[in-house]
Amino acid sequence: MRKEYLPYARHWVGDEEIKAITDVLRSDFITSGPKIDEFEKEMAGYIGCKRVIATSSCTGALHICLTALKIKPGDEVITSDLTFAATPSVPLFLKAKPVVVDIYKDTYNINPEEIKKNITARTKVIIPVHYAGQPCEMDEIIKIARENNLEIIEDAAHAISAEYKGKKIGNIDGSRAACFSFHPIKNMTMGEGGIIATNDEKFADKCKLIRLHGLDKYKMVALGYKYTINEIQAALGLVQLKKLEFFEDRRKKYAEMYLEAFRGIPEISCPVVRSGAKSSWHLFVIRLDLDKIDRDKFRNALKAENIGTQIHFVPIHLQPYFQKRFSNRKFPATEEVYNSMVSLPLFPKMEEQDVLDVIEAVKKNVEHYK
Repeated sequence: MRKEYLPYARHWVGDEEIKAITDVLRSDFITSGPKIDEFEKEMAGYIGCKRVIATSSCTGALHICLTALKIKPGDEVITSDLTFAATPSVPLFLKAKPVVVDIYKDTYNINPEEIKKNITARTKVIIPVHYAGQPCEMDEIIKIARENNLEIIEDAAHAISAEYKGKKIGNIDGSRAACFSFHPIKNMTMGEGGIIATNDEKFADKCKLIRLHGLDKYKMVALGYKYTINEIQAALGLVQLKKLEFFEDRRKKYAEMYLEAFRGIPEISCPVVRSGAKSSWHLFVIRLDLDKIDRDKFRNALKAENIGTQIHFVPIHLQPYFQKRFSNRKFPATEEVYNSMVSLPLFPKMEEQDVLDVIEAVKKNVEHYK
C-alpha cells in the first residue's frame, strides 16, 4: 500500500516558471503587454496555424467563436453528450439551442452518424470534443459540415499536442477554429486560460475584437466581452510550452505502461486510438466489466490504497440542469461508457513507481472480484 496519496492529476511548475512570473512583476507590464503577443506567436508556431488568440478560458474561447459566427437565438449547435458542462452551456449564452448526441464506445468521442441524424434546418455549428486528448473522426465530421453548410469549432480543451493525420489539432483544414484550455490539470497550464487557434485571418480579427469589449484602438465598434489574459499568465504559458514535449513524452510513456499492463484482462477495457490519430493522453479512462466489478467499490478500494480516481464526465443529458431538455432522447453508448468508466492517475509529475503502484492496485482488485 502507498504511503502518500496519488491524485488523478497534478500540475508541474518549477523555478523557471517562478522566475518568469517574478520578471513580469518587476516589469512595466502586468495586464496587457509584450508577453501576451509573444505567447500567441509561439503557440501559433507550435500548432502550425496562422493565428492564436489568448483567452481567459476555453469556455471564453468557445463563446467568442460562436459570437464571431453570429449565432443567434433559435440556432442549433451539435456537440457530444460526453463532455464538460461548459460545451453545451456556451450556445445558451447566445440563446441558441445545444443538441447533444451519442458517442463511440471505444474512443469515447462523438459519433458522426449521430451528428447526421440530428441535423435540422436550424443547425449552424458542430462542436466536436476531442475527449481525453483523443482526436475525433475529423474527416467524417468535415464532410458532414460541408454537405450541410455548417461551421466547425473544435472543443480541444484536452487536446494540446494531439494530432490527426499528421497535423496538430488547431491546424485542421475544414475547421474554423479550435479552442484549448490551460487549466492547472491540463497538459500545460497558465493557472487559468485558453486560446483560439485558427487559419482564418478575418475570423481571428473578429475574435480579437470580441475578446475585449469590441474595442478597436479605444473605439467600441462591436459588442464584446472581457476574456483577456494577463502578462503573468502569458509568462507562465511560455515556460510551460517549452516543457510541453517533455510532458507529453512522459504522458505517452505512462499511458503505454497502462495499455501493456491491462492488455488481456477481460474485465478492463482501455481507450482506443484510431489509425492516423495521435492522442495527447490528457486522461487515461478505463471501463470496467460491470457484470463482475462494482465501480464504486473498485474506486473505494483504490482510494484505500492511496490512489485517487475520477469520473469524466457525468453526461450532459444526465446533468440536472439539462435533463428536461433531453428527456425524450436515448444515449445508449454514452450511458454504457459513463456507468463503467474510471479515470486513473496520469500526469507528467508521476514517477514510474507511481504508475506501477496503480497497475498493481488495479490488478489486485480485479483478482479480488474474480
